[in-house]
Amino acid sequence: MTRKPNPTPTNIEALRTGSLSDPPTPGVYIEVQTGRGRVTRIWKYRRRFPGKTSSHKATLGSYPTFSMANAREWATNINTGVERGINPTEVRQAEAAAHITVSDAHALYIAHVKSGVRRKLKPGTIVNTLADRLRMTQPSVFKHLKCRVR
Repeated sequence: MTRKPNPTPTNIEALRTGSLSDPPTPGVYIEVQTGRGRVTRIWKYRRRFPGKTSSHKATLGSYPTFSMANAREWATNINTGVERGINPTEVRQAEAAAHITVSDAHALYIAHVKSGVRRKLKPGTIVNTLADRLRMTQPSVFKHLKCRVR
């Protein structure tokens, strides 16, 4: 059985396919992605939660933008929570949900629609104008959620 080399800058640069894990830091590895004549090396993280079948996956970014030291520090922070059984994705989603109200979400949506970023509607969309969207959402949504609207 051949042993995979430890990730050093030389070994990472020489890697053309597959992935290379970092034994000192559980969960972190560098994966090679090829396409359009380019070779991109991406730092990734994957680790199972203790005593569970689910796992946590995350992507840091490309090498050499993020060095091996950056990747190890990033993975160590994630490992601290994973070893305690804390899912970083759930924590991030809970923090985001705690800071936004229904009226804030609606205001963001309307601002996005007014910005005109997406001018064409998908085929089969019933709502054609901003006035139609406002007419449909405001009465039904705010009538039932008055306690949550500021």
